[in-house]
Formats: sequence, structure tokens, C-alpha cells
Amino acid sequence: MVRGSPDVSVGLKQRIFAAIPIGYGLTYLFTGAISRLLPTDRTEAVLWASMASFSVYLAIVIYAFAEPKLIRLWCVLVGLGGSIVAVLIWTATR
Repeated sequence: MVRGSPDVSVGLKQRIFAAIPIGYGLTYLFTGAISRLLPTDRTEAVLWASMASFSVYLAIVIYAFAEPKLIRLWCVLVGLGGSIVAVLIWTATR
């Protein structure tokens, strides 16, 4: 290992953390936001949002391991989470 270079296992641990629990949380927020935005009855909206959530979670997991820079990965995940929370707040005040 070169002195001053980050440990590979630290990067892998961050990617695993970003993929599994953070990805799950973002998918949970996405499902809630989409189910509130869909113009159908509540039951059907939750069904469609739940079906779409599998694709969203898969995309987050793939992106967590495909993105070469960790800082960009975390910026995208934080930005995505903030955007979804903003949509949830907006729909709660409508």
C-alpha cells in the first residue's frame, strides 16, 4: 500500500453502506413520494410505486458500485434524498 493513499477496504465499505441501507432508505422515500404524486386512487398508487421501487433500488445499488469517485457518489445520493424529501414536504402542504 502506498503511503497516503486511501485504503481499498474503506472505499468498499462506504460503497456497501451506500448501496444497502442508504439505497433502501432512498427507495423508501421514493415510494412514499411517488405514491402521493400518482393521480390514481391510493391503493393503486401504492401498488405502482412499490413495483417501481424495485427498479429504483437496483439502480442505486448498481450506481453505488459503478461510480468511480466516492465523493460524487455521496453528493448524488444526498442530492437525490434532499430532492425526494422536498417533494414529500411539498405534497404534504398541498
